[in-house]
Amino acid sequence: MLLLLLPLLSLLSLLQNITPLSAEESVLPNTIVIEQHSPSGTIGKWTLITPTNEQITSTEVQNSLERPAAGSYTIMATSPEGANAKIKIWLYSNGEVLQNIDRSQMTFTFAEGDALRVNIHYILTRVGTVIVHSNPKELSFDLKGPNRIAFTGTTPASFPSTPEGQYSVNFRPLDGCVSPPTKSLFLEKGSRITFSITLICEEAERRRQEHLEEKEQLVSVITDGTRREFHDIPQDSWFAPFVFTAAKFGIMAGYKDANGTPTGTFGPEHPVTLAELSAITHRLVGISPTNPSKQPQNSRARRTWFSPFFASAERKGWLAYIAPRVDPLKPATRGEVVVTLLHALDIPLQWPKMELFSDVVIETPFAAAIETAFQENIIAGHTNAQGAPTGTFGPEEPVNRAEMAKIVSAVLERLRTETSSSSSTPPAP
Repeated sequence: MLLLLLPLLSLLSLLQNITPLSAEESVLPNTIVIEQHSPSGTIGKWTLITPTNEQITSTEVQNSLERPAAGSYTIMATSPEGANAKIKIWLYSNGEVLQNIDRSQMTFTFAEGDALRVNIHYILTRVGTVIVHSNPKELSFDLKGPNRIAFTGTTPASFPSTPEGQYSVNFRPLDGCVSPPTKSLFLEKGSRITFSITLICEEAERRRQEHLEEKEQLVSVITDGTRREFHDIPQDSWFAPFVFTAAKFGIMAGYKDANGTPTGTFGPEHPVTLAELSAITHRLVGISPTNPSKQPQNSRARRTWFSPFFASAERKGWLAYIAPRVDPLKPATRGEVVVTLLHALDIPLQWPKMELFSDVVIETPFAAAIETAFQENIIAGHTNAQGAPTGTFGPEEPVNRAEMAKIVSAVLERLRTETSSSSSTPPAP
């Protein structure tokens, strides 16, 4: 009998980077628990074939099979729409990890008295960003998309790492305004779509006047002789000074629409892709792409806005770019960001001691670069709600644009200090 333990959680309530619990914490003997997780909250479905050839299918976050028959089981996971999912399945027996694979199908044996937990992890690879704007701002809306995605919020809003597919938005009308029509757009991999509307009525004009008085509370930067204001960067946010610095020096900029007009958004929560990292690193270090007319070896990076930067990163041997089939639009991990910056800055790596972070071990990719960057005050580890270090770094986690702006600011400060020190050093006698 299949017993539902938890209802289907909404996308907004699922936590990112869920760590599977051990079986001994919650799985009783003679039980199989099957869970589905993904960093974005979008899950698929699984089918379990029992020893009696019975098929059980579920799209729930968690299910429990109590007193199952002993024998051989096969579980198959189906990816959600808009995803080329890498599916990892953990199988626990009395707290011990028995299998950990990167396939969508696995066979295992259940014996009487076992307590097994199967965790299916989906990693969406065909994703983009959905942005919702309105004039005036703070307009309520309902957004729907593939995989039964449903968001309710107020403008301005953005939704990074959402699966590709058809999205529609309904803006809720203001008093005295004409009800806005439903808008629909298709999101492709690596792209951004923007739903935008301008309301013309007395209530809308009143709100616009109110918002004019709030402009001083947002971050604005003068670039190319023009003042740019970021509607999603309040001055009291922790990342505001870093965004200001990164934008002021032209290292990072806000988004533009299809016509090249600034949208007034910076996207602090959006992940930084490998493509964006290549451009940011070149600007930060002050180097121009070598041979900008030459296309990258990576076919997916050719004839794009980032082609010169990506090709230059390949030729310079930056480690995150040497694999010829790496996806340029995949979010850059914290480890990849660190090793790319240190290589570009020509900072020698220190031998790792594995004493700084509990999740940076000898097998961790770019472990030496991570510890070197920490010692050089370029990056820091995670902190809790009170600001105290947790002792972890998250080397495989993506870096969002707010975090990237903080790293950019740290590197700029380091370069400024080095320049100051070299200029004040007296000449040798």
